Parts: sequence; C-alpha cells; structure tokens
Amino acid sequence: MPNKSITDASLKKLEPINNKQTTYSDPLRKGFVIQVSPKGSKSFFYRYTLNKKARRYSLGTYPGTSLSTARKKWLEASEKVAEGKDIWLFFNDEEENEITVDEVFKLWFEENVVRDRKNPQQVKRNCENHILKQIGAMPIQEVNDIRLLNKFVLDPLKASEQVRMPNVIFTALSQIWRYAEQKGYLGTNPYQPFNSMVRPIKTENKGTRVLDDDEIIKFWHGLDAINQMSRITKLGLKLLLLTGVRKNELLTAEWEDVDLENRTWSIKAESAKSGRDWRVALSSLAIELFNEAKDHVHHTAYSNNAVIMELKRNNKKVFNLGRNTLDQAVNRGGYTKLKIDKFVPHDLRRSHRTLLARMGVSYHAGEKALDHSLRTGVEETYNKYDYFEERLEGAELVGEHIRGLITQPIVEEA
Repeated sequence: MPNKSITDASLKKLEPINNKQTTYSDPLRKGFVIQVSPKGSKSFFYRYTLNKKARRYSLGTYPGTSLSTARKKWLEASEKVAEGKDIWLFFNDEEENEITVDEVFKLWFEENVVRDRKNPQQVKRNCENHILKQIGAMPIQEVNDIRLLNKFVLDPLKASEQVRMPNVIFTALSQIWRYAEQKGYLGTNPYQPFNSMVRPIKTENKGTRVLDDDEIIKFWHGLDAINQMSRITKLGLKLLLLTGVRKNELLTAEWEDVDLENRTWSIKAESAKSGRDWRVALSSLAIELFNEAKDHVHHTAYSNNAVIMELKRNNKKVFNLGRNTLDQAVNRGGYTKLKIDKFVPHDLRRSHRTLLARMGVSYHAGEKALDHSLRTGVEETYNKYDYFEERLEGAELVGEHIRGLITQPIVEEA
C-alpha cells in the first residue's frame, strides 16, 4: 500500500488478491495489519517481536470492531511491548479481545477448506452440528483443555451410534486448533491439547450390517405397528431402504426436486456427499411412498392450525424432520420393537446396494445408484454415462422384490 494511513473509506475497499488471504499494513503504525480473507472478511492484528520471537495479537474483527477502536488497542498494546511487557498478560482477560471458536472456525474454513476440500459444505455441516452448537460461542482459550473438549464435543459422539463421526470431528478440531495456534489465537505459549490426545475411537472396519429378507419383512411391518413414531418418519426410513440415498439427502429433499411422472428425484450438489448434482431412480413402490408423504402433508395442514404455520415455513420440504430424528427413531429401541438385530439408518443404504447386486444390476449401475465414484480416477474422469435407464430397471427390481416380501405375513419365532 502507499505511504498513507488506512482510512475508513480505504478499509472498505480492501479486497483479497487472487482470492487468497491478503494482509495489508498501515505504514504509519508499526505492526498494525489488516487481514482480508478469501471471502472478504476483515480482521485487525498487531504483529510484534518480544524476546526475539515473532508474535501476533488480535485487535478485533471488522465491522464489529471499528478502525478507530482497533487503533486504540494497537496503541495500548504497542506501548506495553515497548516497555518489554507481554501484552497477553494485560489484555487477555478483556472479553472483547477473546476470539471465539466460531470466529476461528470461519477463518479456518475460508482459508483452508473452501478451496482445498472436495466437499466443503459437508465439512461445514459436520462442524456446525458437532462443534459449533456445543462450544462455538465460547472464547477458544476457555475451552483449550482436553477435559472440556471431551466433555462438550467428543464424549457425546463416543456415546452415539455414529462410528465414523468421532474421528471426523477429532480431525476437524485438531486442524482448527493448529490453525488457531499458528495465528496466535491461543496466546504466546499456547497449550495444544491435541498433542497429547488420542483419537477417540479406532474406526472399525467399514460397516457390514445388511438386512436380510426376513428382517426387511419385520422392518416394514414393524414400523407400521409402532404408535410412538410419526408417519413421516416411517416413510423416511422406508425410502432409505428403497432408494439407497444418504440420510442428509433425504432430509433436505424438496418437492420441486421430485418428478414422480418421470420417476426421478434430483439431489442438489450442496446436499450430496459427492458435492455434485445427481439423480435417483424411483421404483413404483418408492413413488407410492412419496404420494403417501404428500397426502400426509395435506392431511396435517388441515387438521391443526398450529401445524399449518409450521408447514407454511417448510412447505418446500418433503420430510419436515430434525437432523437426528431418523437416528433417534432407530436408536431408542426402534430395532428392538421391530424384533431384529441392531442397525443404523446407513445400514439401509448398504442393504439397498446389496439388493441391487442380488437383482443382477451391473457394478457400474449399482455404484451410480448410490452416487459413488467409479473404481479408478481415470474411469471417473472419462466415463460420464450415468446408467440411468439401467438404474431405473434396477430400482424397479428392488422395489418389486420388497413388495413381494411385505405382502408376506410376519412369522413369529417360537
């Protein structure tokens, strides 16, 4: 920048260069810098050297912290440093300077995830649900402790039925904390809890649970018999088995995405784990369930005024369910009421893929039916055929196989 002090007008015009994090210095104030993230958010920092070590101190984030306020903080901090004093000892207790976990996450996400990850929105959803909801509003230094991170974040995940998620969140936490340490948000002598923490769970082999035909019969009829479960939850679980979609893809489905006439359900890239748009082929039985869901919405809307207001807010959604509803429906004894061995919603996706193989559907069509990448990177790059006609045929074979099963009565064991 030219040898002119940064003004409010010039501050507003600062942009990242080449969509990369860019740091601007104020030539009239030694160590006073403004960091602009790839998305354009601006943060004030004071860079200084103490005891031959380069350090950085947060002065606030714009516009929550104004330019004039940041300068006052810089002046106070630079005076302490000139006296040879560690500014963290003087200002670290000031609430306005304490950067929160949420603020660190946003900076880390923009700088390290948006550009470099295959599916940044999945990373964001995972962190929002399992980190930020729990500790996002807390200053990062307040939770810079093994016991607190375990208590608020990792222990609840260990107790859940989610096999992979504890390790996913552990990895995200360690990367966020490493970023915070590098940026100076953890103080001059930061305690790094992840240096001594052990991964919460050694991930088991990829799940192998598949519902066999007898279990599918009990699953289907058993859901119908459970009075404590909502009808829309039952339909959602059945459609996981019938379509093989991921749980998040089902929960984010909107009616505009579902074309029953053409037997197609379109999944948007932001909802897909692959980060790309894709189509689900619908069997006749799946279409019947979608029509049931539509009837359920209309029936509910006309039966309860309080629910009408909710539906007006969410009338685009096929399934107005909470993120954890399907897991809770199964985990809270759902499988025992169905009188089958323990399973989780993702096992229904694996069961669908197994049924496709049993019905003689080709490997490529079966993998595309689950939005999986093909075996090799080269093949994935050059083979853009989506096997939709084959997938329609496969979906119908699976649907009719299940229809044949559920027309059979449940045989009670002696």
